[in-house]
Amino acid sequence: MIDIVTTIEQPYVSQSGESGCSAIAQANLPPDVSVATIPASLVVTPSLARGAIYSLTSSHSLESWSERQLICTYICLHWLYPDENRPACLRYKPYLDCLPSFGKLTTPMQFSEDELRAFAGTNIHGAVLDRRKQLKLEWETCQPLMQQLSLSARINDGNQSYSQWENWYYSSATYLSSRAFPSSLLDRTPSLESSPTNYPILLPVLDSLNHRRAQPVSWVIGRSSEPEVSTETTISIVSHDAFNEGQEIYNNYGPKPNSELILGYGFSLPNNPDDTIVLQLGGSAKKHEVGRNARGAETLWEEMLEAVRTEETPAFQTELDAADFLQEMLQMKLSKGLFQDSEPQLALQISNSSIERGTIGSMALRLTEFRVSSLDVRPATRQMLEHYMEGQIDILISLMGFAQRKEELALATAKSLGAEFLDGEEEWED
Repeated sequence: MIDIVTTIEQPYVSQSGESGCSAIAQANLPPDVSVATIPASLVVTPSLARGAIYSLTSSHSLESWSERQLICTYICLHWLYPDENRPACLRYKPYLDCLPSFGKLTTPMQFSEDELRAFAGTNIHGAVLDRRKQLKLEWETCQPLMQQLSLSARINDGNQSYSQWENWYYSSATYLSSRAFPSSLLDRTPSLESSPTNYPILLPVLDSLNHRRAQPVSWVIGRSSEPEVSTETTISIVSHDAFNEGQEIYNNYGPKPNSELILGYGFSLPNNPDDTIVLQLGGSAKKHEVGRNARGAETLWEEMLEAVRTEETPAFQTELDAADFLQEMLQMKLSKGLFQDSEPQLALQISNSSIERGTIGSMALRLTEFRVSSLDVRPATRQMLEHYMEGQIDILISLMGFAQRKEELALATAKSLGAEFLDGEEEWED
């Protein structure tokens, strides 16, 4: 078994809380120091998981298994075997004991039906259904191996059930989504950028640092003279801020919208500057991720122009049609998506692009209260919903303003060309 205390260099102590472990400074820490270091021998990789599983059984082919299936099944096997009968290759039980149990996890994979219903009509709702379906398929592939090992080792004493095993798999998938790092972190020049060649890895204890947006940190890989990663290789996280004794030490997961934080990590940030909304034109395969202040809206606008453009229509009329098209799309997103045909006056109010930010917060609270009024929703889930709604409303308002500005520019162009409009409408005559 690994000894987490003696294997890791750390000037902090990890303390368990409601959300698992957090990193607390044990003494005053100056800036630009390593707050934790682990040897590469502790890193959990898909190849390590594959080797361990094959050492327990060779009757199942793992060739078609994804990296997530390998690591999640490897984690599940730690819980399958009792302490006194656990094989040496399953050496991370002390680490897993520090993580929140299935009932304490707060990602949408652990949402009740009421909690999922509270997000109906949002991008998150559809993403959760897709992820649950995918994980269910993955588990159905892994479950026979679990059953075979349970029977062959005679370790199921009747206290375990297939549904419990399935919950283990979903817990493991949540650990992976919330704690995994890209394998590029082990490169000679460490990077957190994802790429097609990256695979997920777990860094026990280093992953106990919670997220703070824009927290200045960097990663350092200490290597021996050998060119490849070896047991002498170390991985350190360096904080560029000072911390006083007793303060929590934070990591920085990078700029992430609340949708990603909720789906993968089970928490959200109030007034998250990195929030986005995903929009898609009917019949189009393209998805457009638009941020606050309509950041990224130009690609959506270009596709809308293409959708309404004809050879006979002048450019200003194409822009007027596209602006009208975009505003109708946003109204539909409000009424059928966020508001689910409820609170029509509030949906109408949001169409006013000059609403103050403080008003947006009160709108999000009102909408959240309406959505959860008849549902059994945990306080943490309710808070995530409110934070998420605030971002969605703010982005939709900024998009309304974007569309209105495009409309005003098109009208100004039309008038400069001498176009005359009928009855105050956006239809013109030669």
